[in-house]
Amino acid sequence: MPYRYVGDAWEAGMRNKTGTPVRKGDFLNREEDVRELWHQAERGHVLMLAARRVGKTSLLLHLKDSPQEGWSCFFLSAEALESEAQFVARFLEVLAEAHPDGAWVDRLGVKTKRILKGVRTKAGPLELDLT
Repeated sequence: MPYRYVGDAWEAGMRNKTGTPVRKGDFLNREEDVRELWHQAERGHVLMLAARRVGKTSLLLHLKDSPQEGWSCFFLSAEALESEAQFVARFLEVLAEAHPDGAWVDRLGVKTKRILKGVRTKAGPLELDLT
């Protein structure tokens, strides 16, 4: 556990971390922000707009690390992806990793399955078993 100097004694506490997103014990408890994000997610959509380095990714990772009951969360960074097909492929990979039992496929509608089967990449069509 990290320690910090408070008054005239060392005390356990979170580290002041810059650079990569913070997780678990280093996450500053932002209860109001977390409550609002869950509220928006329950309504169906979340749009987070803010300046760089204010903690957007850390907040999203906190939701993933501590989901509400009945929720299953995953995180996908699209920063390095170069095309829509790469996004769809990575999205499906993340879903499959989060639900290796294939339960996510059951929730897809017929139209969505048809669209996904038609996605093509530079290497050819995506190989999906959506049965």
